[in-house]
Amino acid sequence: MTASMAFIVATGDSRSPVDLLMEALRAQTIRSELEVVVVRITAEAPPIPLDLSEHFHTFEEISDLDAISPDRALATGFQRTTAPLVCLLEDHAFPTFDCAERLVEAFGGPWTVVGCAIENANVGAARLAQANMYVGYGAWACPVIPGEQDDLPNHNVAYRRSALDGRDPLATLLERGSGFHETLSGEGARFYLSSARVRHINPSSVRASAAVRFAAGRLYGADRALNGSWTAPRRLVYALASPLIPLVRFGRLA
Repeated sequence: MTASMAFIVATGDSRSPVDLLMEALRAQTIRSELEVVVVRITAEAPPIPLDLSEHFHTFEEISDLDAISPDRALATGFQRTTAPLVCLLEDHAFPTFDCAERLVEAFGGPWTVVGCAIENANVGAARLAQANMYVGYGAWACPVIPGEQDDLPNHNVAYRRSALDGRDPLATLLERGSGFHETLSGEGARFYLSSARVRHINPSSVRASAAVRFAAGRLYGADRALNGSWTAPRRLVYALASPLIPLVRFGRLA
């Protein structure tokens, strides 16, 4: 029997809760139809403590120590799968028990990319964690009304295999900020937000939040400037106007 969907996760942090993620995947209603590939990108990444092959259609744990980021390592995991649908997961995001089943059902429509509604997985739903979730996933945060979207997150999202197959270099395209979804949209791809849900752990301290937001901002700005071939004067204008970005983001989130 061919697998219905592949789940790929890359992990490189010794504190990664990847064992909890495996428990979430083991609880899936269609787990016997799932390919699961875990890619470890550092020697410190925690190995899976159990043999999970009997729980899924196939299970594989591999290493890609040359990958410079978890995003790029997902491409290595993709090469080990055969399922017609592929879901890319972060190692700190946990699908609810029927997530895979709902994603597969959603692909019965004309969609190229299908997203999940995002819930806050932090214990006690700390305010700062909730705020970080809205900054990163505000347009797709629970509760949601399933329907067609202009775009979806680059993480915790599923693709038709045909959208990823033959892309070169796929590792670069899967890197956050690459503009891959814009490329797909230009090719006529359609995006759908489903009723599938993923519980996402978010930064809950001021220090961690500042580090994540600063890094994400630099990456996003660099990507826009590079892909838009910005001139030096335009870069300067955006740099000087950057203090207004929180107001712009707040308005959009509201």
